[in-house]
Amino acid sequence: MPPSHIEELQAWLGRTATIVDQQSAVEGYRFHSMERFVLELGRPYLSQPLTAEEAAAVEMAIESYRFGYGYFKHRECFANAQRLARTPLVYVEGYAWTLSLYLVLHGWVSINGKVIDVTLPVEKEDDLALREPRQVRGEFEGRVYFGVPFLQDYVHQRAAATGGPGSLLDDWKHEFPLLKNGGAGAVRRRGR
Repeated sequence: MPPSHIEELQAWLGRTATIVDQQSAVEGYRFHSMERFVLELGRPYLSQPLTAEEAAAVEMAIESYRFGYGYFKHRECFANAQRLARTPLVYVEGYAWTLSLYLVLHGWVSINGKVIDVTLPVEKEDDLALREPRQVRGEFEGRVYFGVPFLQDYVHQRAAATGGPGSLLDDWKHEFPLLKNGGAGAVRRRGR
């Protein structure tokens, strides 16, 4: 039986992390790559339909977002997802693989482990003509998600410390605090 796309993604993360571990390890860092961090602390997110309660909670969060920020912006997945994340929505950062395109570092939210992605990667220039990016609300095809769920307090603290939302993993301006210190106080239990 051929490996699943999730297994392929995990294998890619493992290969990339091993190369970085061997060639670019920085002394004093708990993790030497974003890929290793995601592989060890993250989990796969599968396509699952939302319940009526989950769909209502997502819709309420989206309405609240739009009241405060307007429409979701193309190519701003970290900002869109971090601003949308509020109980019961959890901010997740990791890798999304659009099977027809490429693997990207990406941010989304989840509700009970189900993907809510309000910033699908642009697949063709026509996508930019849409008022908002295409979205996933629970169910999806042709893509794979593997990421780390973050504690809401940590997301807010990092946004305050850095001047706004952005990638928590690829925070090179602040010397990659997650890679340096690990996930303690930042990451939710793996099952979420």
